[in-house]
Amino acid sequence: MIELGFAQGAGNRDYQEDSYGYTTTKGKDSRYFLVLADGMGGLEGGEMISAYVVKRLISQAKKINTKHPVHTQLEDMIRQLNYDIEKEEIPGGSTLVIAYFNEQELYWACVGDSRLYLMRNGRLYQMNEDADYMNQLLVKVINKEMSYQAADNDPQRDHLAQYMGRKKELVIDSNMHPFNLKSGDKLLLCSDGVYNALSEKELAMYMQSDAQPSANSIAMAIDGLDIGHQDNFTAMIVHVV
Repeated sequence: MIELGFAQGAGNRDYQEDSYGYTTTKGKDSRYFLVLADGMGGLEGGEMISAYVVKRLISQAKKINTKHPVHTQLEDMIRQLNYDIEKEEIPGGSTLVIAYFNEQELYWACVGDSRLYLMRNGRLYQMNEDADYMNQLLVKVINKEMSYQAADNDPQRDHLAQYMGRKKELVIDSNMHPFNLKSGDKLLLCSDGVYNALSEKELAMYMQSDAQPSANSIAMAIDGLDIGHQDNFTAMIVHVV
């Protein structure tokens, strides 16, 4: 059985640029499709594009055929959507994280720095990689092309390297083979307003309950922080019972 929980807040902003949604395919093999998008505040139309991304992907979720490679279908959907964003001249940019699963198998696809976590046996693991320039700079540090101090001081370190609405070639982070889920596993899809406010240790602590109480605990914890620049935040929790 699958339980779902959701929480969202505006933080200290006067607007909400995060969007999320889900749909299910009922039957002998029930499937769930969750999507979260975080509109980019530094670009015009963040709220519009994140809502557009979620609505479009939700409308196409039931077209996925599990008899064919799922990761390829997810990537094709995302690339077509990114093409349509440019074609329809929708302003702004957005991150994206998709989770497509039943009680046994998980597929995911991500663009940008919104995250997908797995919680198993009380420990939290980040499953995707943040697509920001800092990760690219760290590769240069490893290859001894620059110092860590120079990377940490780079003015673009927090900028996104990939996002929906990007006119250059889009790089999608996804899993080619299904990830096997176990009873008791939990998934957390979240925007950066969540993980920049709470540590992974804190997130794991707040996710000890069922799906919706866990989502409520995360929202209450963020709302209780004294952070003057708290961003919009969204958390989607999946509990494999």
